[in-house]
Amino acid sequence: MFDYALTSANPMGYSITVLLAWLAASDGKISEEELECLTSASKAGSIQEKGIKQAILCAKNFDLSHINEACEIVKQLDTDHSLLFLELAIGLSLADGYLGNSELHVLLFFADLLDVPLKKLGALFTQVTSHSFPAPGDPSSMKWWHQREGRGQRQQSKDHTRSHNGRNTEQSQTSPPASAYATLGLEAGATIKEIQEAFRRLSKIHHPDRFHQLGEEAVAAATITYKRILTAYESFAIP
Repeated sequence: MFDYALTSANPMGYSITVLLAWLAASDGKISEEELECLTSASKAGSIQEKGIKQAILCAKNFDLSHINEACEIVKQLDTDHSLLFLELAIGLSLADGYLGNSELHVLLFFADLLDVPLKKLGALFTQVTSHSFPAPGDPSSMKWWHQREGRGQRQQSKDHTRSHNGRNTEQSQTSPPASAYATLGLEAGATIKEIQEAFRRLSKIHHPDRFHQLGEEAVAAATITYKRILTAYESFAIP
């Protein structure tokens, strides 16, 4: 099942793509933003279209043997490269603006695979998102499901509100979308200074040049995240 990686000139790059695809698909779907990130990363690493499709298909189908073999290759990363990989994974997990419980568990798995302590993962998460690493929920608990349903209802309400507000052209032109605040790790109503500081910090963390040591796939994935941060900042139209 892992023939492509074994015959590829870049097995590490392909394996990283497989694990990132698994992370993206762990919440039941791969969003357009996540797919763009994965496709750009694969093409940058000269991974053929066959390899891209194989990686995404295996991730969607939870092909355990394929994922395990990718893990065996990625776990060879040294400490510095492991931390860069985790930063990349955290950025991808937030590409669709939503961090699911399953994605949290995959991030924890990656940290364990790479021998990165939970405390260090939490520090990385805070550095990348400005928020504490949330405690993963327990899907076997009824309380967790009730809370999940409550979040879903609140999200539907927010979506309805955004849809209603979207009909007001003047408001849509003057108010940045809620997703822009979320991308910068801010609450709605943040000050200009807070927005500028968040942008400077995040653009430095996610700058593509930092990921050259992980290969062209990582650089391309980081570029997508960097552009998303830049787009969010520009929506505030700060002079």
